[in-house]
Formats: sequence, C-alpha cells, structure tokens
Amino acid sequence: MNGELAQVIALVSHANLALNSSAPTARLESTNSTFQYVEAVGYEYTTGGPAQRVADNADDWFSWLRSRDVRRVNLRTLRGTGPLPGHVAVAFAGAGPWVITYDYGSGSEYWRGIWQIGASGSRTPWRVTYLGQPSKARWTFREVALDKARDDLSSALADSHEVAVAIGEPHWAEWFAQATEQLTAPNPTARFHADALPPGYSLAARQLFGAAVGSWVFGGMGSWNDISVSDPSLRKRYDDISTRLFAEMLQAFESVLDSWQP
Repeated sequence: MNGELAQVIALVSHANLALNSSAPTARLESTNSTFQYVEAVGYEYTTGGPAQRVADNADDWFSWLRSRDVRRVNLRTLRGTGPLPGHVAVAFAGAGPWVITYDYGSGSEYWRGIWQIGASGSRTPWRVTYLGQPSKARWTFREVALDKARDDLSSALADSHEVAVAIGEPHWAEWFAQATEQLTAPNPTARFHADALPPGYSLAARQLFGAAVGSWVFGGMGSWNDISVSDPSLRKRYDDISTRLFAEMLQAFESVLDSWQP
C-alpha cells in the first residue's frame, strides 16, 4: 500500500470525525501506522504568496479547519496529471494524483502532501509538508455510491486475476483473490494500514476498504508494475487492466470516505 495515499486517507477520515464530534482526537503522528516512517509533519497555507505555517500536527490542523467553518473534507483523485500513466507514476515519491479538498466560500481549497527524505539511515526518514491553497472555482466531482464502487472494483479484480493467470503470475493471482475475498468478509481486515480508517464506517464500507487496500499492487521493483510481458496481446491486456484497476481502486477509496455520516 502506498504510504502517501494511506496517510491522506487517515487524515481525511480522522478530520471528518474531529470536525463533527466533540470527542478527543488521537494524536495521529504518534499513534497511526501511516505516520510510522515520518519524522515531522507540517501544514502550510498559501493564497499565492509565501506559505504560512498553520499547524504542526494533525489535531491543530483539524482545529484550523474548524475555525474556517469547514465541516467535511474529501479525498479526490485527479486524472491525467503527468506524462506517465497514474499506476506507473506512483513508483515515484510525490507523484500520486490524490488531493484533500473541500468547498470554501465560492470556490474550493485543496491540500497536497510534499514528501522529502531526511536523515539517511533513520527509522523515520520522511518529512512531510501539506500545502493548502484555494482554487479559482469549485471542483466538481461525481460521488460514487458504495454499491457501484464495489461492483466496479470486483470486476477489475476478477479481470486482474484472469490476466495474472494468463501471464503465469500465481503470486499476483492469489493476491487479487485475497483482495476480492474482503468484499464479502464478515470481519474485513485491510492488509496494510487498517487503522487509517477509524471506527464508525459501515460493514460495506470496511469491506470495500479492505479490498481496495488489497488492490494496491503498484510501485517499483518487485511490484505488479515490474512484470515483463513479451506477448503483444497479453501485454495489452496487462496494460489495460493495470490502468483500470488503479482507477477503480482510487474510486473505491473515495466512495468509502464519502460514505461516512456524522
């Protein structure tokens, strides 16, 4: 599972909880697995000039959002933001197409994480700055219901399994099968970063979350992206399903987070 995406999911889900509840919030930086390799996190905001520091931790960032009367944040993924296909680009730090966004005034504001490597050899080598800024108009996104997101991801996983078998990759075939099992699991458990999603989500949402986490096969050396397929027809199937699985997986994460109700 991509650590940058997992951390954004944790921030969105816990922000919505904090913005709509009087219950004490957890110090994510010290308690959540998505921050386990991060030395420091900061939150900065700009309207075009020099960025201003608004928070040094997630709890203070939630408070800053609340002071601006923000009551709901969303995970959204942008399409076609670079020269590489999205599922290939994510092998590089900072290349993910996801943002945290919310409506504000007559427009929208959005935040992206900037990941920088710190001390060599450190157990917590990463320093992360979330930079927020306004957009000139509201971004329009189509919210996808859990049922549709579930069906779309299930179909993509089934086709991914078929391709994995066809190209002789039993490890990945089993990986996709295990992800699919999460869609009907009575007690779904995400393969990685299960604590990115706090309590309060429905069984259907947690099942879809577990399957989406299990759908992450992208990255660099040793990942699904690293497979060499010489047969042209199989290569096309492999490329097509990789693009589709990546899109359906991100759609599933968006749908899960959108499904939460105070």
